[in-house]
Amino acid sequence: MFRKILTESVLAVLMAAALTGCAGSARKNEVTGTNFVYEKDGFPDEFGIRIDDNGTFTYYEGAFSSYVGTGSWKRSGDVLILRERDYSSASEKVRHTYRFKIEDGNLSFISDGSDNFMFINVSDGERFIKKDTLSYYM
Repeated sequence: MFRKILTESVLAVLMAAALTGCAGSARKNEVTGTNFVYEKDGFPDEFGIRIDDNGTFTYYEGAFSSYVGTGSWKRSGDVLILRERDYSSASEKVRHTYRFKIEDGNLSFISDGSDNFMFINVSDGERFIKKDTLSYYM
């Protein structure tokens, strides 16, 4: 009797762990390896963000910018946090953080706790829409 209860308990724990692992993978894949484009005009054309599977991201605000932002990302629940790598300005080292709520596979900018981008002032709640490819290569 004890052996049967133990076996059933172990199976229940293993199934719960397997199901939890599958749910985590589905959530992770919602944004990784994905491109997102700002719903408004970029600088002056497409403003895109690429979220890579290896924990890095790249963004490019448009053709009038010569700057390509890069850094690392992490996910906390339904919030995607991008931390741009340090770069030097005229007077200091700068590091920006950008926060987005993941909603229906798209990203909504969270201004609270976020810096703004170099050329585009993104307002709270403005979206970056999932897109298969970007119009330029980063």
